[in-house]
Amino acid sequence: MTFKPDDAWEVGARLRTGSDDSQQSPHITVADFQGNPTGDTDINLDKWYAQYHLENASFWVGRNTYPFWKRHDVFWTDDVTPIGVAVKTHGNEYQFVAGVFRLPEGMHDLAGRLAGAQITKFASSWTAAFGLYDLQGDEHSSPETVLLQGNATRDYRLAQINLRHEWNWRNHLLSAGFDFTHNFSDYDQDDALGYERSDARDGYVVYGSLGSTQEPGNWLLGYYYAHIEQFAVDNSFSQDDWMR
Repeated sequence: MTFKPDDAWEVGARLRTGSDDSQQSPHITVADFQGNPTGDTDINLDKWYAQYHLENASFWVGRNTYPFWKRHDVFWTDDVTPIGVAVKTHGNEYQFVAGVFRLPEGMHDLAGRLAGAQITKFASSWTAAFGLYDLQGDEHSSPETVLLQGNATRDYRLAQINLRHEWNWRNHLLSAGFDFTHNFSDYDQDDALGYERSDARDGYVVYGSLGSTQEPGNWLLGYYYAHIEQFAVDNSFSQDDWMR
């Protein structure tokens, strides 16, 4: 539900299904034909925000969609809605976004903080972005946290580069991209919870696609290759659909 009293202001809220204990997924198993559990059918507010638009800037406060430019969910999934303040300025060829947020632990609790900034350059066929993201864990988090693998207390200091190129091929949209992420945090074996390599802190994605889904009846063929090391991203807030 979105309410726009004028051209500048927007107020929104959204309900979603899924488990109270999952900040990453709104999905439920309606029926399982082998008798397995069907999952929780909880309903929660995953968005509640107020947003103000200027000619070349905007800001929002509340709980809302991840505000930084991205093309996939490997670093951050849109199902995770942070709580805080985001500011965006933009021109014809650039966009700058910054924000500070509390991070969700399930759908009711909070654990940790995120401060981030990203600059994005738009050209006729190229898009390039660079971002810095500081995710701070909560040392007072409960041992019963739903954030697995020690992510409730672990810090991630991430830098990310995004490149994307688009062009027209026989009247079809052809695109290719590359994303690289590095975690600057140092972990000892205690921090790494016994994982074999505490220095496994890099990740990249290479992808390409042909076609578009902008119009009914169109088709899209795409391929993504992801190599994500154990501590390259905070996997409590990244995609939860791919093996890694």
